[in-house]
Amino acid sequence: MRNNQLLPFERNRYYTGKMLTSVDFEAEQTYMNNKRRFLNSMMYGSGVVCGLNVVSLDDLSLLVESGVAIDGSGREIVVESSVVKKLSAIEDFDKLESDEAYLCIRYREDPVHAVYSLNQSAGDQAYEYNRMHEGYELFLKDTSEEFDLLEMEDEFYRTSKIFESEEVEVEISLPAENCAGISSRVRFTFTGKAEKPVPVSFQGILQMPVFTTNEGNHEMEINIPEMKIDSGQVINKDFWIKAENNSIDSTELILKEGVIVIYGERKKVNVKGTIDVAILKEDPESLAARNAGKLSLEMRNVQSQGNDVVIAKIKLVKTDMAYIIDQIIEAEVKKYITIPQNEVITREYISNFSKEDVTAPEVYQGDAGKVVKYEHMGDTKAPQIASGIVEIPLGDDNGKGTTHFSGEILHGLGKGNVYVDVGFEVYDTNEALPGDSRNTIYGAANIFRDKENALPNVDVAVKVLNDKGSFIVGVNLLDNVDQLILSFRWTAIKFPTEDDFGLEHEVDNISIAATTPTVVLGYKDNYFFDVEFNGIEKSGLTYELTEPNSGEISSEGVYTAPNKEGVYEIRISLTDIPVVCTYAYAIVKKDVNEKQE
Repeated sequence: MRNNQLLPFERNRYYTGKMLTSVDFEAEQTYMNNKRRFLNSMMYGSGVVCGLNVVSLDDLSLLVESGVAIDGSGREIVVESSVVKKLSAIEDFDKLESDEAYLCIRYREDPVHAVYSLNQSAGDQAYEYNRMHEGYELFLKDTSEEFDLLEMEDEFYRTSKIFESEEVEVEISLPAENCAGISSRVRFTFTGKAEKPVPVSFQGILQMPVFTTNEGNHEMEINIPEMKIDSGQVINKDFWIKAENNSIDSTELILKEGVIVIYGERKKVNVKGTIDVAILKEDPESLAARNAGKLSLEMRNVQSQGNDVVIAKIKLVKTDMAYIIDQIIEAEVKKYITIPQNEVITREYISNFSKEDVTAPEVYQGDAGKVVKYEHMGDTKAPQIASGIVEIPLGDDNGKGTTHFSGEILHGLGKGNVYVDVGFEVYDTNEALPGDSRNTIYGAANIFRDKENALPNVDVAVKVLNDKGSFIVGVNLLDNVDQLILSFRWTAIKFPTEDDFGLEHEVDNISIAATTPTVVLGYKDNYFFDVEFNGIEKSGLTYELTEPNSGEISSEGVYTAPNKEGVYEIRISLTDIPVVCTYAYAIVKKDVNEKQE
């Protein structure tokens, strides 16, 4: 029962004349069971599939509702009906030492149905069990005990320890790979180490060359008010920053002027290190799926949650006579498995929440009474694309020669020359899965007409209102049409003009300036030179050193000082208009960090 090894897989091989014994039949069952459990483990992981809610009935007893779980070996744990248990009757109750315990469930097999054995030679037993009952057992585990879980370094995040003392440890982390145009979470993690609660507060400035705050700044002021942290307690403080949608594919974050206050005493944090991260042109769903899927089988096994499934944490009050149930907590400890059956409900529920302010897709109510939504993608230096659905109702007036129009539709790309095309939205009835059979046909749709797809015979035209940033779709029926509504997919494209690149601006009217033109740094210190734009929208910058052996400057403006004292010059210019430039200076001193201490 304790053997959880599933690999390698070996099937029973049958051939004419083979003598089958109980070993062969057991091998057959083992193969089928291990295959199913392997798929359970790979596809779903471990946790609660449904049910197994825990309710306190009184001070001494609890109710575990029916449900299903999967353990770390992929075995199904099924509680067929709700069960009531006295706390003192649950296994390992007598081993509890603290005032908190985990209520766990695990897979268990028991032999049942004793039958008379025909083979009693060589002292065999007179009876054998005829079946194996697949069941479960509940047990308690003190929270001070460690679960059988191997830890491994998480390669999906970049983490830097910025402070450590006898009282507290502080780390900063964010995803190793981030999505252009999408906000990412920066997390400050405080871990308590002292025996008693410690008052802690934190202030600092985070420099982010390719990220911005909601206000568009490349610096974020971090201000975490005083909080008390207990021994072993972990407190996370999250901040959100947005990756710019430009050509830079990697960057680094720099923590400047970091100060932590413990018991009223100010202490400097480590500001030497930087955090290197990547910026990808990829949506979060694809990025998450790729990172999760690239784990090897060995890595997944290392991260296995073990075969004990936690279903609740129980807070206890210890008296002279017994333990009393004070509180049952599920939200912090119970891990649920997401299954396809619950995906629709899960997505609908998640739509009620957002980690940041999100501008909803623009909605236009056309004359036809149909709501059209669009999504806008891309940046101003690439073709901008918008897309959506428009439905034109025909009603009873669907005879040959009649003309119908949509309402005025906003494409969301602004005023100017915009190309708009429309195509029929059709569903292929030959497909086995209707949900995957939607197609869009642009151009002469009649080419694709057949008995299964009876496309209406119509002429379609689009009138783009350049000065209003909208368009109207019109159709002329060339034959009688049986449909009551014509559905089209529209796509709008706007290509950048010279003005989008800033080429039409007079150079005399624009300028840039370093936010902090002169800084004092120590050897190998890092600093991000931010820039203010005057008379022009924020655009790409080029950083370069004017002298050799004067340090290093990255493409996003992070300067690394050399191991040599001196004054070093950095030239900053507009990438598209190089004649527009400014200069910044780094004064490098050997003992600057010692003086700041």
